[in-house]
Amino acid sequence: MGKNVIISTLPNISQNYLPKVNTSNIFANSLVYDDGSSVLINTTTASAFKLDVNGTARTGALTLTGALSGTSATFSGFVGVNGSPATAFPLEAYINSATAYTTSSRGNVLRVYNTNTGANIFAGIELGGAGSANDGLAGINATVTGNGSAALTFYTRDANTFSEKFRIASTGAATFSSSVTAGGIISTSGTGLNSSVRIANTTATTGVDWHLYSLNNGNFGLYNNTGSSYAFVATSGGNVGIGTTSPNKGGVNKALTLNAATSTNASYELSVNDVLQGSLYTNISDTSVRLANFNSGDIVLVTGATSTPRMTITSGGRVGIGTTTINSETLTINHTTGGSSALYVYTTGVATGQSYGLTVLAGTNSSDRSFAVFNQGGSTEYLKVRGDGIIFAPPIYNNTTSSAANITVFGDGSMFRSTASSIRFKENILDWNANGLSTILALKPKTFTYKQDYYKHPEKVMLGLIAEEVAEVCPYLADYENEDGSGKVENVRYANIVVPLIKAIQELKAELDTLKNK
Repeated sequence: MGKNVIISTLPNISQNYLPKVNTSNIFANSLVYDDGSSVLINTTTASAFKLDVNGTARTGALTLTGALSGTSATFSGFVGVNGSPATAFPLEAYINSATAYTTSSRGNVLRVYNTNTGANIFAGIELGGAGSANDGLAGINATVTGNGSAALTFYTRDANTFSEKFRIASTGAATFSSSVTAGGIISTSGTGLNSSVRIANTTATTGVDWHLYSLNNGNFGLYNNTGSSYAFVATSGGNVGIGTTSPNKGGVNKALTLNAATSTNASYELSVNDVLQGSLYTNISDTSVRLANFNSGDIVLVTGATSTPRMTITSGGRVGIGTTTINSETLTINHTTGGSSALYVYTTGVATGQSYGLTVLAGTNSSDRSFAVFNQGGSTEYLKVRGDGIIFAPPIYNNTTSSAANITVFGDGSMFRSTASSIRFKENILDWNANGLSTILALKPKTFTYKQDYYKHPEKVMLGLIAEEVAEVCPYLADYENEDGSGKVENVRYANIVVPLIKAIQELKAELDTLKNK
């Protein structure tokens, strides 16, 4: 029958240590320490944990029902929190909660906590890889920005530089550090300006807060939130407004409306290399609409696929219609279509006596040309109105008629009404004392035909006088090349021959009376 051996004390063993047999086959203290509340490994400091390991530890499958704490822990397998880990994920946490996340309900989140109480502290998750400097490829941080406020920041590595690329502020505003490229649709929703993409420059004096928005009425636009004004609006009907929220002022569909403040001009500008070339603008001083070329070139209006010039306004203010060859004339019209007029002026719906088809205000004296008509080549003058109102029509002069008329056409083509006989128009009145009978007897009546170039019936035999012969007898009975009586003899004043005839009859009557009284 065996005997019980009671060992009250083991040599070399301290209190609470789990003994071990060392290499000398004697009892010694092991690394395990049991203070009655916790099992401690490699430490004797009291702990709140049932198992506290000072140093590293390795286990196979490990199931923890309480907390796990330490400076570091390495798991060679898969780790599951609140459940067995799946082999597809190195770390997996199981949560069974239908409660939304709040400051008082956090049982369904994974928490990274920074115990530092200073300003601008960070708490985050880093995603790394062995091929990168310091192993950091990307990161997500919670950044304290103020009392009770924090931002969520996203970091990435670019050429070994680890920096912030995207931030969600405590207000919900999102900020990118550089340009954003989207492979699909970037979508925002809301009402009014809440449904907008905001682009803000925070420079104190010059920064502008812009909103790219879609309103409830279907309009799309750009809003200056700093200046509380709409810079650009496109309506659902296809109208576009700059400086106005209600384009299409004239009621024409698909309109572009440029609107300016009351004290400024609305302008559509054209520039090359940031140098202004021209503009279409309103002038508030006279309410006009102006088309301007700010260089020395012309303004050209074109039509058709070949951009054919139809009207040209030169820098000197001259206008060409149907031509770009403009000389010194203010208006040049080149007409190439047969059967129609180059210039057609007509009036309709005008009260009787108030219709003026064409009015020309030009010239003040005989040296001016107010109006002229030439042949197509411009070499022959057909009609001219002089600045003093005298009309010249050389073709009329060259096409004569034997009919008496009240208009005299001189050799240079000028036309005049025959001299009036009323005393109202006369002065320096004297009796004509020449012998009327001798004057009449000196005239030599002739028969003749006109040259073909000057009369349309050159075969017709005429009866009359030769103007040069008449001028030799009495200069008063002839017309000359010029109105002042100078130049070549042109015509016979047949009506004036009545005067010497009257004188001749008077002379014959006097002679007859003398014979009767003898």
